[in-house]
Amino acid sequence: MRERAVLEREIKVLAPAKAGKTPAKPAAKPVTPRLPLKCTQPSPWPDAECDRSQPSADRLRRRAVALTNVIVEGVTNIKDHDDKNKPGPLLFNGSWDYHSAVHGHWALLSMARVHAFTDIEKWLTNRLTDGALAKELDFLKKNTKGNGSEMPYGWAWLLMVLFELRRRGRKSTGFVKITRSVEDEVLGFLQRSTLPEKKNGAFIATHDSWLFAYLLVALSEPATEAVRDRLRALRKNKLEPARSKIGAVTPAKTDFMDLAAVLALIDRVDPIYTGSPATLTLGTSPALDDPPLTSANNHSAGTVLVQVWPHAVEARRGDKASCSRYHARMNEMFLRTDHWADSFRHVAHWIPQFMWMGMWLAAGRP
Repeated sequence: MRERAVLEREIKVLAPAKAGKTPAKPAAKPVTPRLPLKCTQPSPWPDAECDRSQPSADRLRRRAVALTNVIVEGVTNIKDHDDKNKPGPLLFNGSWDYHSAVHGHWALLSMARVHAFTDIEKWLTNRLTDGALAKELDFLKKNTKGNGSEMPYGWAWLLMVLFELRRRGRKSTGFVKITRSVEDEVLGFLQRSTLPEKKNGAFIATHDSWLFAYLLVALSEPATEAVRDRLRALRKNKLEPARSKIGAVTPAKTDFMDLAAVLALIDRVDPIYTGSPATLTLGTSPALDDPPLTSANNHSAGTVLVQVWPHAVEARRGDKASCSRYHARMNEMFLRTDHWADSFRHVAHWIPQFMWMGMWLAAGRP
């Protein structure tokens, strides 16, 4: 009941979400939802049966509107962009950092397509031209050589942007050339890197993660057999030999991923994998850092979201336990706006995208 009351207050400050309506145009700065900073529910929420915890289609759409408004405000925020990350020449010069602007564009593209947000779709289509993407790729090649600040994280998220454009029928010669180039760069990183990574000989669960970059390549559904062959080799020579060690990783305080969950998701979305997927567990979910904005790294929300991504896939397939776990976490997250909407620097520039990833997976990657 509390969730319903909160979301009813939320919808009053959002763009209309009825059929045929779309979120506010980027030109008119969207309103960021401001719900209560603190909620009384315990964290984490206990799992509940799906028939009681699963949101309606209308509520899912309203949630997408809420996320869209926050993300648009973020990717168009050039003033607060962290200069240390060198904003690109045109496309990804907003948000707090470069890679967040990239996966913000992916999230907006997929939400606009799935929910028919026509104004956002038009804005993105005019923005993400082949020419603009070519300039951005040239910028990346000149400024992130080797294992630079955006390799592999920003590069791999760019594959997801290109994947969304490909789903719209984009197949010009220039676009195909850009896609092949980005695929080659990311796969090259994965091939020349070790697993566990060279850094301290340990697995990395932040931006330099080998495993997360592989996940995004798999989610981008590579269209050529040449890329699939390279994935098969990476699976055989690097991922599978490390499989037994991944579940035993002790998280670092700065981690914002759960590597066991990343592996479990890879097994469920990798187009070349035919083995048995990693088993999902339903142990105690870690609580969100509280309050988030004074914690050491503000990464707990990212970790708990990554943990439920494979459960989102299994929920779609009809697993009741995973369905309960996924919706319990997402219901909690949407109430806790201090973890996704209240601070641009700490959470609003990236957590909404991770929340949408869960919703997209739960919907069957439409």
